[in-house]
Amino acid sequence: MDDDDNQQQPIDEDANPENQLAELDDEADAEFVVIDDDDDDDDDSDEATSSTSSESGEEGGVNMGARQSRARCESITFNQNLPATHSYLGADLEDTGGGASWVEPGSILDNVPIFPVAGLILMPGQTLPLQSLHPHRISMFRRIIERHSMFAVLTLRGGPMDLMGDMMRQEMVNVGTLAQVVAFKESEDVLTTIKIRAVGRQRFMLVELKHTIDGGPCGKVRILPEICLGDALSCATPDSWQKFRLNKSFNRSQKRYIASCFTPTPSFVYRQNDAEVIKSQLVAELSQWYDPTRVAPLADNLVDFSFWVATNLPIDDDNKLFLLGINCTVQRLRCELYLIRQCEDLCCRSCSLRICKKRDVFSMSVDGPMGAYVNPSGHVHEMLTVYDVNHSGILSRGRSSIESSWFPGYAWTIQVCARCHAHMGWKFSAREDGLQPKKFWGLTRSAIWPMMREPTDDDAQADEQHAEAARDDVTHRPLRL
Repeated sequence: MDDDDNQQQPIDEDANPENQLAELDDEADAEFVVIDDDDDDDDDSDEATSSTSSESGEEGGVNMGARQSRARCESITFNQNLPATHSYLGADLEDTGGGASWVEPGSILDNVPIFPVAGLILMPGQTLPLQSLHPHRISMFRRIIERHSMFAVLTLRGGPMDLMGDMMRQEMVNVGTLAQVVAFKESEDVLTTIKIRAVGRQRFMLVELKHTIDGGPCGKVRILPEICLGDALSCATPDSWQKFRLNKSFNRSQKRYIASCFTPTPSFVYRQNDAEVIKSQLVAELSQWYDPTRVAPLADNLVDFSFWVATNLPIDDDNKLFLLGINCTVQRLRCELYLIRQCEDLCCRSCSLRICKKRDVFSMSVDGPMGAYVNPSGHVHEMLTVYDVNHSGILSRGRSSIESSWFPGYAWTIQVCARCHAHMGWKFSAREDGLQPKKFWGLTRSAIWPMMREPTDDDAQADEQHAEAARDDVTHRPLRL
């Protein structure tokens, strides 16, 4: 399942959000110069409708995708709560009790147990199922549960680690997430086994790597802050000025546009960093592959929403780690909007063969289309569920089985790339009457790679047309990091 970092990757390194972030303001500023700011036309429509229709550049496609997503969700008869609870681990897991653990940002925690894992980047709020037969791991989790403490989840790169979790010969990232055990079960049949359901809590930066007396990894970590920017225009027009307003029916966009006129900064600068505008655009995009009635409530808390989006994006490790390392919520949302808009096809990481399209993504779990699952041997897979695949690009291998199925009532069959025969995931087929969908595919995130489209002249032309159509959109364009 581990991929070679030296293999050919279809994403140009110039498309990395970190490299392109500096170009955003210059590009938006250039467009502001050429657009005619006409004050004759007023837009009295609701902001959510305005931002969705005028900024997406592909409103027809988004609306069609949302309708298809809604139809798919309504046709699903499978209990989508089962994957979220990881029922395959058993229904007798014991709750650890207590509330969510929280540490003051900036605090230094020493001797935190480290759980190194390959192919997984845990986000705050994401559920992490674990299963282990190894005595060292079992002993570590026993201590964590007894002390009601948290453990650090760090992503490994390189060759396979040894049974003691030795990371000296591997590349280890220095940004991770603290996880809290919420349920567990320890059984003693032939071998002692521990099953755990944990939840990501807070991001951290690794300060120092250590080892315990028994050789297990631990470290000193610093809790990273979560910066939520306030409304920069809130002080531009004091409340005492409201009595002078001639028009009492201005919507939020128009109010903010007028407020920006009292500042030396152009309105598009405020708009491209307006969390509400970015949120509405993300909700419209995500409605293409997730139940639209569930997306909107998730967006009420911007911090949690940004991590939920990062969890469910089918992106590579570099971009996902970049999102995890961002301290500002608005910046994280902007990067996610760029990535979700530019992603078109999902292809094989090893040979770049197209496996499926973005529109094929759908959710079989209430947690979203992407989730972490653990097999009986203890290997954790981040898996994306899709309705359909390129049938000439993927092949079945071996017989189907219902043993330890992550989706009760479905049998799984191993799927490999038709060109390079790399393991891609599994095909799930219904084995019980009345289950819908009858079949779907689960692709491991470590095996797929998003093919990003490059911005074209048509995108720029569409942006200019939408900008001229509404006064409050005259200086904004879809995000180009």
